[in-house]
Amino acid sequence: MNQRTEYFDGQTAARYSVGLRFDAVGIQISGDTIDQFWPYADVRYASEDPDDLPLIFRCLASETNAARLIVGDQATMDTIRIRCADLEDRVRCDLQRRRYTVWGTVGIVSLGLIVWSSIHFLPRIVAPLIPIAWEEELGDGVVDDIAGIFGAIMKDEVKRCEAADGRLALDILVGQLVNQVKTPYRFEVTVLNVDMVNALAAPGGRIVIFKKLLTEAKSADEVAGVLAHEMGHVISRHPTEAVARSLGISLVFNILLGGLGSGATGAAGEALVSSAYSRDAERDSDLIALDILSGAQISPKGFAEFFDRTAKEEGSTLRAMSFISSHPPSAERASAARDASAANVHPALSKAAWKALKAICG
Repeated sequence: MNQRTEYFDGQTAARYSVGLRFDAVGIQISGDTIDQFWPYADVRYASEDPDDLPLIFRCLASETNAARLIVGDQATMDTIRIRCADLEDRVRCDLQRRRYTVWGTVGIVSLGLIVWSSIHFLPRIVAPLIPIAWEEELGDGVVDDIAGIFGAIMKDEVKRCEAADGRLALDILVGQLVNQVKTPYRFEVTVLNVDMVNALAAPGGRIVIFKKLLTEAKSADEVAGVLAHEMGHVISRHPTEAVARSLGISLVFNILLGGLGSGATGAAGEALVSSAYSRDAERDSDLIALDILSGAQISPKGFAEFFDRTAKEEGSTLRAMSFISSHPPSAERASAARDASAANVHPALSKAAWKALKAICG
């Protein structure tokens, strides 16, 4: 047994004198309590300088990869080098592989950070950079896309409701609300013939109301509150942020390249319909809505009554429409609307105009 060849198991501080037997495929390491086999292909240098004795070797196939073979004589070292002729190349390959692993990990982490930032931070950065004209183009595409989405769901064309008297009443109502805010947006409200009690804000001042919200509303004041709430979303650029959050980096590149392609516009509708605002965003929009109603001298009572009614339906109807937005509890919102001050208020619309608005879809 060669006393100058020692084995360290990597688990204790003990060193064992061992003998080596070289066969066709590996090294048999034997001692009083040691019986290990190291395949030639898995042998690597563990010494910092492979030209100095003693040389230390490790084995990739060992149980802990911490075991070491310490060779102190030149003859044994030469035999190992002959049997493992490409040891130096293996060192370079291992270093290169580790380098690739490190850079691959860095790349994956970087990509994760980019995706994470595109979800959480980029929308807030990108939204204010989008020119209003582009937002309006995006909003028009979103409205068309929403009509197409619900048309596919209902397996029928979704028509825009444009009865003349109803359209006039809606324009009067929207005008009262818009006059209370300073904003670069030109609000355009579209009524879609969809049996769902909801409304949706799109980028660029575009707002969509579904027919059933009008038919089930008890007063024009209720509709005024809903419209003012959606205006609050637009003013805070929540729809634009939602689209940027859903489309992520593709929207950023569209903007950097100088516009919004049809692909981004088409996908934005689906992204907005399937997105959900945070409860803080919903509460902020409620506060803006109450300020708008106060300025227009429209009672917030209608807004509160709308939430009172929807509070009774939560868990059924509203649960089915939760894919559009995740609102705070309606009872909480009703209470906030009731607590808002109201002085010198008047009905949002005359009885005749309100009747026309409810019949805007015919």
